[in-house]
Amino acid sequence: MVSGGADSMALLELFRRTHDNNKLEVFHFHHGPSKNVEQKKFRNEAQALVKKYCQNHKIHYFAVQNEEVLTSESQFRKARLSALKNHLIRNTQFKEPLIAWGHHEQDLLETRLIRLIRGVGPKGIKSMAIFYNRHFRPLLNISGKDIRDFVISEKISFIDDPSNVNQRYFRNWLRYGILPSLEKKRPGSLATLARSLETISENLEDKGAPINSMHQAFAEFGKTQTIPWTAYLLLSEHEQVQLLSHVFNSFGENEWSRNSIKETLKQLARGKNGHIFKVSGVLIKMDEAIIRFEKVSRKK
Repeated sequence: MVSGGADSMALLELFRRTHDNNKLEVFHFHHGPSKNVEQKKFRNEAQALVKKYCQNHKIHYFAVQNEEVLTSESQFRKARLSALKNHLIRNTQFKEPLIAWGHHEQDLLETRLIRLIRGVGPKGIKSMAIFYNRHFRPLLNISGKDIRDFVISEKISFIDDPSNVNQRYFRNWLRYGILPSLEKKRPGSLATLARSLETISENLEDKGAPINSMHQAFAEFGKTQTIPWTAYLLLSEHEQVQLLSHVFNSFGENEWSRNSIKETLKQLARGKNGHIFKVSGVLIKMDEAIIRFEKVSRKK
């Protein structure tokens, strides 16, 4: 999902550097006509920017332009999601794509606060997750400032939406009015608030809410003896060791050692699709989206 802003262009650049182009597809939504001349110009320039990037790097590009005048945050969001849903059903080249978004840590804080103000239960507090239900937000723990510094230092073209500073929209009022005032009054309060909400989120019990990458990996392995690459790569090295130890134990492999784990980590770090290797009686196959584990039959 690429709008042309700093966040989504950083996301696109990172995916381009880490994936083959034939595994990528860029979806851009043009919000359509506007009575505001500046906004109309921005939307056209944003679409042209994304299209040019994709053409230069030979990445498959698909755009949808809205035909009606939209005036509210709610209308913008509904139109985007509707267009995306139609694209996934009718036009995408992939059968089961991961949908990547450029949301960052400030977006997460704002979303949680907005939902608290509107009134929500546990699921609303949990809000966005790095990986949930095929939606992938790899920048969620990164600050907007760090993302902007990255695109500027790497000379990646992007364009700012002029409406982002219009405090008529509730989120912008929070972002540019209330939150900076809070931080000025009590420095460090935004970071503390974000940590507090994250702690509350992690301790809420709600079966319908997003689960973290560690839980995702354990749950998926328990059902299918596979681990999604997206869940595995988001784990710390310590968590990867825990996960692989669980894998070997589940196959009844009592002979595995720390060296077995190190060798598995080393092989997985290659990240090569189609690579197959065996460690301590377990056959490991590396596919595009998953890591597959199989018990190797021992000959008598």
